[in-house]
Amino acid sequence: MPRTGRRMSRAEAAAKRDQALDYWRAGKTQLWIADTLGVSQAAVCKWVKGVDQDLVTLINTQVDVKKELLQLSDNQRNIINKEVDERLRYITFFNEAAIKNVTAAVSKIGDETTQVEHRLLAETILKGKETVLGKTPDTAVQVVNQLGGQGPLFANPEEFKQAGQELLDAIG
Repeated sequence: MPRTGRRMSRAEAAAKRDQALDYWRAGKTQLWIADTLGVSQAAVCKWVKGVDQDLVTLINTQVDVKKELLQLSDNQRNIINKEVDERLRYITFFNEAAIKNVTAAVSKIGDETTQVEHRLLAETILKGKETVLGKTPDTAVQVVNQLGGQGPLFANPEEFKQAGQELLDAIG
């Protein structure tokens, strides 16, 4: 796309910057991005400075998977695609449910929360963390350690709210 010489509006510049960042993360060169978006290479350099090309690994993995799929029959590819779609629907459903549960638990936390309510809400937050962020050795140990004790899972309501909010911030 050739450059026109006219000055872009802030909205146009922001949209082109977002596109440039997406292209950069996908592994495109600054020159290619500048030519494609019709902006200077200096502008692209400024926009992408310090931004990792983090999508390159994902793209390469996707290419490898698609190459393997090409070796299979149409029927095998259809079976795989259906299974992947079904699993993604389940993952999405459980992540959304966990987020709703954590949000509800965080909103109920207060000084008037009884120890039993406190424990149930804490379990909701911890299980939500495990559901959404994945079951890693670190989160599994945290959940087991915190759920295994008999006392409160958090020292005070503020700590409790902070834990829930950190989870929501991590996923939002």
